[in-house]
Amino acid sequence: MSKQLAWGVETTAAHAAGQAMVTDPELVSPRDRLWTALQKAQLLGLRFLPNQKLAGGIVDFYCQEAQIAIVCTARDGEGNSREQMEAFFSMGIKTLRFTPADLEKRMVYVLETIAEVAAIRLSRRPRRSRQSSYMRE
Repeated sequence: MSKQLAWGVETTAAHAAGQAMVTDPELVSPRDRLWTALQKAQLLGLRFLPNQKLAGGIVDFYCQEAQIAIVCTARDGEGNSREQMEAFFSMGIKTLRFTPADLEKRMVYVLETIAEVAAIRLSRRPRRSRQSSYMRE
């Protein structure tokens, strides 16, 4: 038997025994809230992976298909170095940076921004030919 709690987290008997994740919204970090929202929103059917290594740095979330890196900074101006950002750019990766204030007060804006950028990046991708390679002359 399970019970629905805040942020869509369900409890079970194991949770009741003290083996549960933190479910109080006040105790969940803004980054964890974004992770939960990304999993629930299923933006354009894209898969975001947490804590990915890219160009010598680590980004909070990365979507390979749309080549989007998401960085959640602790404070404004903090995060990956300029060199890492330039490396991401040279690799064709779009970096989106959000502050805790964004994640706490403007989650809908954050998700809409991610979805809009993903849609633009996916529409610019060269499309594969419908004809298979074995059918080409």
